[in-house]
Amino acid sequence: MRELASGVDALYLSGHGYLSKGFLARLDEERVFADRASVPVPFELGPLTLGLAPHGWGKYRYCLDHETGRIGFTSSRRLPSVRIQPRAEFLRSVGPAETVRHFNDLVRPFIEGLVLSVARLDLFVDMEGMQLCT
Repeated sequence: MRELASGVDALYLSGHGYLSKGFLARLDEERVFADRASVPVPFELGPLTLGLAPHGWGKYRYCLDHETGRIGFTSSRRLPSVRIQPRAEFLRSVGPAETVRHFNDLVRPFIEGLVLSVARLDLFVDMEGMQLCT
């Protein structure tokens, strides 16, 4: 057998901390516009413009999408404040360490006391020459 490729296929992050009241108010205000229009509205998050969806993401009330990934925010104390799912293309292009750094730098200014952790990590390996037995 020969390994052709291997690496990180998916990396999901979650972060505990406190969303600032000003940030929550801004999310609420823009979410109203998204609800009325029934389409994502532009939302500035640091240096990036993401699309704030008119719907949540599972248990996360606020869902923001960008070509680098999807971010969910919640004010619930029963869930992590932020959930992050980087896009596979972004993850593969910059690698896992830079992906974590990118999203940490992006959301940290809006979450007091942020502790970011890996919620899920999927690995892959592509092999050739493996003999299957029946």
